[in-house]
Amino acid sequence: MTVSDFDEAGSILSSATDAGASKAATAPAAPPTPETDPAAPPPRAEPAHVDFPPVENGVDYLRSVVDHLTDADPPTPRALKYAVLHLQAAAEVLLKSRLLHEHWSLVFKEPSAATRKKFEVGDFTSCTTEAAIDRLRNIAGVDVDNKSAVAPPSGETTATSTALPHPVRPQPSRR
Repeated sequence: MTVSDFDEAGSILSSATDAGASKAATAPAAPPTPETDPAAPPPRAEPAHVDFPPVENGVDYLRSVVDHLTDADPPTPRALKYAVLHLQAAAEVLLKSRLLHEHWSLVFKEPSAATRKKFEVGDFTSCTTEAAIDRLRNIAGVDVDNKSAVAPPSGETTATSTALPHPVRPQPSRR
C-alpha cells in the first residue's frame, strides 16, 4: 500500500489493492479506554473555565486573608506571609477595579499609550497602587484620606515580597 491508499482520517480507501486483491475500507480503531483496556490512561477532562472578574477576585483575596489568619491560633509564619501578600493584592485589584469603572485606560501605567486592543488582550503594564490612588482622587473624584491611602512606594511591594531571600551567614572574625 502507498500513502495514496489512505483518506485524510487514515482509513484505507476501498480502491486500495494489495497484490491485486480488493480491500474494503475499514474504520480506524478507536483509542483504548479504561473500559476496554484497564492500562489505558483516563480520558482528559475539559479544562475548567477560569474567569475572575476584578471585584470577585479582590473579594476572593480578602477571603484568603481571613482564612490564613484564622486557620491556626496563632497564625503560622507562612500563613502571615500569604495573608499580607493577599491583602496587598486585594487592595490593588479593588482599586484598579474602581478605576475601570471610571475608564479602562486609567489602569494602564501610561494611559496615553492605551489602546482598546491592548486592554482586551491584556498586553500592557498596569499602574501602581500609588498611581491608582492618585487617579481615583484626581480623576474619579473619590475621597481618599491620607491615612487610608498608605501605599508602598512604586515597585516596593513587588520587589520585597517576591525577592529571593539570601541567608545571612556569620562572617568569621578577623582577629
